[in-house]
Amino acid sequence: CYTTRAVRINNMAITYTLQDLGDYPYKSFRCTFDGQVYELTWQWNTRCQYWTCAVGYVGQDPTIIYKVTSYSDPMAVYGYNTDLPDGKLLVYSFIQPDNRVTQESIGENKVHSFSYISQVS
Repeated sequence: CYTTRAVRINNMAITYTLQDLGDYPYKSFRCTFDGQVYELTWQWNTRCQYWTCAVGYVGQDPTIIYKVTSYSDPMAVYGYNTDLPDGKLLVYSFIQPDNRVTQESIGENKVHSFSYISQVS
């Protein structure tokens, strides 16, 4: 289960997708970014202890799969691809900014939040 809410600050629109990934090592859900529906699939790597996230159009193979780390935006690397949203995908923490992302740290009322941030004209 996830919820989405939008907050606008100056020329930025922040859409919070709060997903309690908790004890689920594999989770797939849909999000709407800039009017386009994407499927996000999160998978926990038990051996190396990190999340991967696959992003792509619903019903198609993922456009990208990346290792989730705090304050690292995969769109900075893959943003040239027109099959991806134009904004930023970030996992961040205001509570512990330098803290490592763990299996149970992402979600509402947790250490880390997952956000999509887009430019507003």
